Amino acid sequence: MFLLYEDDDTSVAAVTAGMATLSGVTIASVAARFRKKNSSDGITFTSVKEVAEAFLGYTRIEWERQLDYANAPEEQRPYFPDVQFIAGGYGKDDETSKVFKISVSSRALEEQFVWQTRSGTCFGGQADFVERLLVGVDQRIINGVNHRLISDMPARGARFASSFAEQLRAAGVIIPEGFQFDIPQEFTELPWHDYVANVDFANLPTQYAVDLVELLVNLQSGMQRFANGVATVGGRTHVGVLKRGEKFVMLNEPKLHHNHTGYSHDL
Repeated sequence: MFLLYEDDDTSVAAVTAGMATLSGVTIASVAARFRKKNSSDGITFTSVKEVAEAFLGYTRIEWERQLDYANAPEEQRPYFPDVQFIAGGYGKDDETSKVFKISVSSRALEEQFVWQTRSGTCFGGQADFVERLLVGVDQRIINGVNHRLISDMPARGARFASSFAEQLRAAGVIIPEGFQFDIPQEFTELPWHDYVANVDFANLPTQYAVDLVELLVNLQSGMQRFANGVATVGGRTHVGVLKRGEKFVMLNEPKLHHNHTGYSHDL
């Protein structure tokens, strides 16, 4: 988690998922260079969207440089690894807080929480256990069930047509030779998101919001202890707080320690 831009009226920070480095530089260092460049160029921002758009453009250049995008075959480009961000905060020209999801590979900038309360949760990277807690299902379940329903549609249609034809014959209806029933293959999306956890995000006290973030992040990280293979989520949980009119603050950040002071050979 890192700061993207801050002055007296606008404060924007971000978290990242996907590629850990660009051109051998950590994403946090890329963000630091972005801040330094804007400062040296005298660039100021008055909205969260302006910061997000500028950061997307800056990281896109670094991303293309690392992957040698200009010289890569066209057919390979859609498969390049992505780096993603969730950027949020307050802008001088923003009536409320704003949060955007950013995908560098697709140059996508998507605003989150566009409903009236402008509040909720969003996440990137591996978040299956968080999704199960908040939504009730994760994307793997949704994709698996939808795939099964779609793949079974032709067989279900054939069974329905056969049953319908048998009922017509039993009722004395003569079906012309070669007549075929046209069964529409329509797929209706299931109401996956109708039963999400009932959390009053808009009215959470700041401390409760911090506690909720700790719960969600540590849930995903903690479950990695029991997963097959190498853990892909872990490390220390970092939590930052953004409030309008206040500076961005990282909570309880650890200081560097020198724990190994050498070996004692005293008899």
